[in-house]
Amino acid sequence: MAFPDTQLDLATELFIRDRWVEVTDDVRVGNEVRIQHGSASQDRTVPPARCTLTLDNSSDKYNRRNPLSPNYGVLGRNTPLRVSRADLAADTCAGRTVSNGWGTSSHGEAWSQFFNGTGSAADFAVSGGAGKHTIGTANGFRVSYLAGVVHRDVDVAVTLTLSDGDITGADIEPCNIVVRGTSTTDYVMVRLVITTAEAVTIKIMHATGTSYSSTVTVPGLTHSAAQKLRVRVQAEGTAVRAKVWPVSSTVAKSTGEPLGWHVEGNVTGVPVKGWVGVRSGVASGNTDVPVVFSYSDFTVRSNRFAGEISSWPPEWDLAEVDRRMPVDAAGIMRRLGQGASPLRSTLRRSIPSLPNLVAYWPMEDERGATSLASALPDAPPMSISGDQSLASYSGFDASQPLPTLRAALWRGPVQPYTATNQVQVRWVMHTPETSLPDNTVICRIWTSGTIAYWDLATTGTGGLRLLAYTSAGLVLNNGMGFNIPNRNLRVSVQLSQNGANVDYQVSTLEVGASFASYISGTLAGQTTSAVRQIDFSLGSNLNGTALGHCTVETAVTDLFALNSQLSAFNGETATDRIVRLCAEEGVPVAINGEKDDDARMGPQLSATLLDLLSECADVDLGILGESRGTLALKYRTRLSMCNQSATAAIDYAAMQLAPPFKPTDDDRYTLNDITARRAGGTSYRTVQNTGPMSVLDPPNGAGRYDSAIDVNCAYDWQLPNIAGWLLALGTVDEYRIPTIAIDLAGPHVSTNTTLVAGALSLDLGDRITVDNLSSVGIYDQISQLVPGYTETLGPFDHKIEANAVPSSPYRVLVADDPVYGLIDSGSSTLTSGISAAAMSFQVSTADAGDLWTTDPADFPLEIKIGGERIRISSISGSSSPQTFTVATSGRGLNLAGNTKAHAAGAEVHVADPVNFA
Repeated sequence: MAFPDTQLDLATELFIRDRWVEVTDDVRVGNEVRIQHGSASQDRTVPPARCTLTLDNSSDKYNRRNPLSPNYGVLGRNTPLRVSRADLAADTCAGRTVSNGWGTSSHGEAWSQFFNGTGSAADFAVSGGAGKHTIGTANGFRVSYLAGVVHRDVDVAVTLTLSDGDITGADIEPCNIVVRGTSTTDYVMVRLVITTAEAVTIKIMHATGTSYSSTVTVPGLTHSAAQKLRVRVQAEGTAVRAKVWPVSSTVAKSTGEPLGWHVEGNVTGVPVKGWVGVRSGVASGNTDVPVVFSYSDFTVRSNRFAGEISSWPPEWDLAEVDRRMPVDAAGIMRRLGQGASPLRSTLRRSIPSLPNLVAYWPMEDERGATSLASALPDAPPMSISGDQSLASYSGFDASQPLPTLRAALWRGPVQPYTATNQVQVRWVMHTPETSLPDNTVICRIWTSGTIAYWDLATTGTGGLRLLAYTSAGLVLNNGMGFNIPNRNLRVSVQLSQNGANVDYQVSTLEVGASFASYISGTLAGQTTSAVRQIDFSLGSNLNGTALGHCTVETAVTDLFALNSQLSAFNGETATDRIVRLCAEEGVPVAINGEKDDDARMGPQLSATLLDLLSECADVDLGILGESRGTLALKYRTRLSMCNQSATAAIDYAAMQLAPPFKPTDDDRYTLNDITARRAGGTSYRTVQNTGPMSVLDPPNGAGRYDSAIDVNCAYDWQLPNIAGWLLALGTVDEYRIPTIAIDLAGPHVSTNTTLVAGALSLDLGDRITVDNLSSVGIYDQISQLVPGYTETLGPFDHKIEANAVPSSPYRVLVADDPVYGLIDSGSSTLTSGISAAAMSFQVSTADAGDLWTTDPADFPLEIKIGGERIRISSISGSSSPQTFTVATSGRGLNLAGNTKAHAAGAEVHVADPVNFA
C-alpha cells in the first residue's frame, strides 16, 4: 500500500558536523509540518521560505546548551535542514532474485531496461540485495529505468559497488543517474567516470552528447577495491545538480553525504519531465571486462524544503513529560538579508584580487577623513594636505564618491617589495572642462634606479606628457594630445626595463570605450626599478580634478582587463549579473530558464546583495526565490514563464480541487497607467485608453490606477518593454483566484499519478489550470501562475495551497507559430446579429491592418464573441466585411453544449490572444 493508506514517508534531515543525518524518527507526527514558499502576489523578490515542525526532545539531545547532549557544541546558528517526500519510488533490492531484468522494485514500481553494444537481457539481474548490470565487452552501456515514475522536479540517489578495484585499459562509467527520460535516446544523465588513474570525474550531459556543465574531477576521491560510492542528483526546474561521495556508516542514519554539490548545469531545450533510472558503461579499450555494476538503496524523492535553523528554543510542560523543540527554519534569503552591508563599488571589489598588486589606495574615504586609507592589510595610508574636497565627485559609477583636488599634496609611501623589471601605476581621473595649464603635474612616481622620478603632467591643450628626471635633471619630455578634459578616464603609466633601456607607455581608457589612447617610447641608457612613493598634485592647482583607485603593480597588464568593472558592468544581462554576484559572494544560485539578451542592466552601484539581485529581477521581470532542494537562491527568468504548459492540471468535475476556491472579481492588482523610470535616463509612460480595464471613468472603463517603477536598466529603449509588460499584468480582465488547493491525500487525487507528480513539481512561476467548472458558471479554463504556495504535511495528509495570478499575460507572440502566432484584432465586430444556431456570419473590421487571415494553414482557429468560444474552419474575403464559416460542432465550445445569440456590433476576438512581450 502507499500514501494515504499508509503514513506519509516524510524524510527530515539535519546537517550535523560534516554530513547529513536523518532525524525523521524525532519529528512529531502529531504536529503538522508547514512549509511556505514565495509570495501571494506578483512580487519580483519573494520573502524567505519557511518551514515549521516539532522535534521530540525527550532526551534533550536538541538542546544545544546542554553539555550532556550528544549535539552540544554541534547544533548552532543556521544549522541546515532539508525536508522531502521519500515515497516517489525506492528499491532496496533486498529479498528478491530476478534474472533477465530487475523485476518490480521494493516500493512497487516496474523496472524497464535497454542496452547498447554487445549484450542481452541476461546482463540485467537482481541478487544479493543489489540490482546488477553486467557488461561483458568494452564499448557498451546498460540502462535500467522506472518508466512509470515521471517527474520534473525530482531527487534521485543510489549506492554503487564495483566488481573491479583497478581500472585498466580505458575508463568505466558507473552509476550514471538518468533524469528527464522520454526515450532510449532522449534523457539527461550525470556522467560519472572512473579513469585508469582511479580518479572520479562528474559532469551533466544529454544522451546525445550535449554538455550542460564542465567535467569536474572530484577532489579527495580515489576509487579503490570494494569501495561503495553514493551518487545524488537533483532536477529542479531547468537546474540539474549532482554529487558523489564514499559511503560512510560511522554515524547512524547517515551515509556521510557532504553539504555541497560537485557540479550543476542549466538544462534547457529538452523535455521538462521524464522517467528516472541508472546507466552503466564501459569505454572502448577497457580490459577489465566483464565488469559487474551493483546498485542498492535506490531512492526517488520530492524535495519540499531546504533552509537553516537559526534558533533552538526548548519547550516542556510543567510536568516535564512533554519535552519538545519547535523548529522554525528559513530559506537562505533570511540570513542574506539580515544585517547585510552594502557591497563595495565594483572597482573596490575587484582591484584587491589583482595578482601583482603592491599598493592600492581606493580614495573612497568619507568627507571627514584626514588621510586616504590603503585597501591592503598593514599598508600605510596616503597623507593629504592642502586644498581638496573628499567624497565630492560621483561621476564614476564604478566607485563611491571620490575626492577632488586644487592646490594639494598627497603622498603615498609604497612598502618595500621585491622589484621586477616592470612597473605599472594606474588611477581613475576626471579633469575639469577647461584644460589645465601646461606642465601641471598630476602624478609623480618615485622609483629606484637612475631615474629618480617620473612626472605625468598636462600639455596645456588637453593632452598629457611624461617626464623623467635623474639626479642630474630632465631626461625625457614626451607629450601627446590625449584630450583629457571633462572625461572619466583610467590612466596607466607602464615602465619596463629592457636591457639598458626603459620602455614606457602612457595610456588612457575612457569609461565605456572600446579603444584606448596612448603614447609610448624608449628612454635609452637609463634604469628604473621598484616604486618607492606616489605623489599627486605637488601643490599644482588641479582645479577640481577628481582622482581615485591608485594602484602600483609589478607587472604590465592589459588596460582592458578591468573594463567591465570600470563601467560598473553596465549593459550586463540580468541573469549574468545574478550569476556573477552570487559567485563573487559565495552564494549558490540556480537559474531556471533561458536568459533574455534584451534584459540589460544599468551600472552596479553600492547596495546590499539582495537589493542588487532584486534590481535584476525588476529588469528581467522574473522571480528571485530559493531552491527547495539545496541551500541556494533560485532565479526564474521571465522567458521561462511564457507559453508554458501546465505543471498541474486540475479537473473540477473529477473532484480534484480542494477548498478553499473563491474566485474574486476585484481591482486588487489593477494598474492601467504605468510609468517606468531609468536612473540617470528618461522615463516612459504607457496607458490603457480603451476597453473595460482602461483609465476611462466607469462604466466605459475602470478608472485610473497609476503606478511608477524605478528600474536599473542599461538603456532608455528598454523602458517601453518594461512598462508595457507591467501594464499587461495590471489590465487582466479575469477572475482573480487567491488560492488553488490540491489535497494529495484525497481519493480523487492520490490515485492520479500524473496529477500527484505535477503537484509535487509545482514551484514559483509554474502554471496551474482548473477545467470543467461550468457547473458553477465558469465556462473558461482557469489558468494561473503560482507566485507562492503553502503546504501542510501530516501523517496521512498533504495539502498544497497555491497562490495564483492570471497567466494570460505570459501567453506571448511567437512569429509563425501555429498556436502563439495569431495576433488579436482590435477593431472587429459582428456586421449583423447572429442566432444561436448560425454557422456563418460576417465580421466588419474598422482598421485594415486588423483584417483576419484567410490562409488555410491557419485553420481551424478559435474566436470569442460575447463569451462564447467558436471554432472557425475558414475565413473568406480580402476586405471588410469578411465571412466566417463555423466548423462542425464549433459553437459553444466552452458553454457545456449551449450556444447563444449575439447582437450586431459585438466584438470579435481571438479566443486566446497573445501578449507582445
